[in-house]
Amino acid sequence: MITPLTTTAGSPFSPVAGEARPQNLAEAANQFEAMFLRTLLSQMRSASTALTQDSLFNSKQQTLLRELYDDQLANHLAAQGSAGISRLILAQLDGQNPPAT
Repeated sequence: MITPLTTTAGSPFSPVAGEARPQNLAEAANQFEAMFLRTLLSQMRSASTALTQDSLFNSKQQTLLRELYDDQLANHLAAQGSAGISRLILAQLDGQNPPAT
């Protein structure tokens, strides 16, 4: 016999499959915006790295520091909502019309 899973009152997961809580949607939208910005920064960085490949200042440590900086920058920009991607995702998932720009 299969027993159903129960959720506690403080659980972040919804008791019904497919039901989304607003705070979960906002967090997912924010994380998606951060991931998108991180990918964008990474691609931009790789294009500029190709030009300075033989530089004295190009090392594994410098590359690691740039990646860590790009991660923090992407998280900071996403938290500010500067790209507006999370706002549009929330509008789409909440069933609202996206705001006019």
